[in-house]
Amino acid sequence: MKAHVGLSAAILACTGNLVAARGIQHDTEHYVLLSHYGEAWVTQVEGEKGGTLTEWGIEPGERPDMEMYMEVNQRFQEQALDSLRAMATQDKPFFLNYWPQIPAAILAAIPDNRCLNANCGRWANGMTLLDETDALGIADNTIVMVMGDNGPMKQEISDSGYSEWLFRGTKGSALEGGHRVGAFLRWPGVIEAGSIAGDMVFVGDLYTTFARIAGNMVGIPTDRVVDGVDQTALLVNGDTHGRRDYIHLYEVDKLAATVKQNMKIRWPGPGVNPSLAKVYNLYWDPREEHPLKREGVWTGTPFSRMLTQHLRLKDKFPDRKPATGMPYEDVENIRPETVEMLKLWQQTYGDARDVILGVESAGNRAVPREGAV
Repeated sequence: MKAHVGLSAAILACTGNLVAARGIQHDTEHYVLLSHYGEAWVTQVEGEKGGTLTEWGIEPGERPDMEMYMEVNQRFQEQALDSLRAMATQDKPFFLNYWPQIPAAILAAIPDNRCLNANCGRWANGMTLLDETDALGIADNTIVMVMGDNGPMKQEISDSGYSEWLFRGTKGSALEGGHRVGAFLRWPGVIEAGSIAGDMVFVGDLYTTFARIAGNMVGIPTDRVVDGVDQTALLVNGDTHGRRDYIHLYEVDKLAATVKQNMKIRWPGPGVNPSLAKVYNLYWDPREEHPLKREGVWTGTPFSRMLTQHLRLKDKFPDRKPATGMPYEDVENIRPETVEMLKLWQQTYGDARDVILGVESAGNRAVPREGAV
C-alpha cells in the first residue's frame, strides 16, 4: 500500500485514520514543475494525527544524495520496529504500514561495513522486521504482506534500466503493466508456505479483508461505496477461492478499461460507438497487442451492462472533489529554498488554494480548479 505525502494538508496520510506517518519524496529532478525549483522540494516528513509536520534529514542548501537515502531507510526501519514493539504489547489488533526505500538504497554499492549477512543484500537486511515478529511471539497471529509498487515510470524507461516484461504499460496507465503488482503474504498456520494464488485481488480488498480478520467490520462506513470485497476465504482456503472476478480501471479520473475474468475491454473516448471498443483475452494476449475480432463480439453487451451499472452507482455516490491547498502549509520547519519555491508557485498559479493537486504517470501536475480565476 502507498500514500502520497508532502503536498497539501487535505491529502496527508495522517489527515485520515493513520495515527502517525513518515514518508519521503524522492527523485526530485523528475517531478519539478519548473526547472528552477531544483532541490527545494520537501524531502521526508514526519507527523502524528492532530499535530504538525516536520522535515528532517536535510539542512538548508543541502542536496539529497545516496548516503541520505540510506540514512532515511535506516531511520524508517528503526521507527517501524519501535512501532511494532509498542503495538505488540497492546491487547488489540493493529495495522502497521511500512514503506521502506530499499530499491533506492540498493542502487549504490554497499560498503563491506554495512553488510549484515553473507550475501550483503539490503533486501535480506530488510527481513529484520519479520524476525522481530518471531522474537515478539506474535508471528502466528500476524499477517505480513509485502507488495510491489505499480510501474515502471514512463519518464524513466529510457535511462533507468526499467523495462516492461510480460505485461505492457507504465505507472498510471490502464494497461496490465500499469497496475499489476506482485505480493507475498505470510500467516503461519493459515496460509500454506510456498502456495500460489492466481485469483484477482484489488488493493481496496485489503481494507475489507483486514477489517474482517481483525473483527472490525462495524468500522467500515455505510454512507459511501466501499470498493473492497472480503477476500478472507482466499487467504484461508487458497487458490480459486477469491471473491472478485472484475475490476474497473481508471487513468487519473477517466474510466479507461474494465476486466471481467480473462476478458478486458478498453473503453473508447466520448462520442465513439462502444461497439468499436477493443477487447482482449488476457490469457492469450497478456500484453494487449492483438484485439479480438469475431471472438470478442459476444462480450459487447455484458461489458456495456457493467459500464451502465457502474455509472449509475457513481451517479448515486459521486466522486469526492479533488483536494486543494497550499503545498507544505503544515510543515513547521520549512527550508528557505522551499519558501522561495512557493513564491514561484504562487506567481505561476496565483492562490494555491484554488489549485487542484494531483499525481499522474508523467509526474506531478497542478491545474486550476473549475471556476477559479
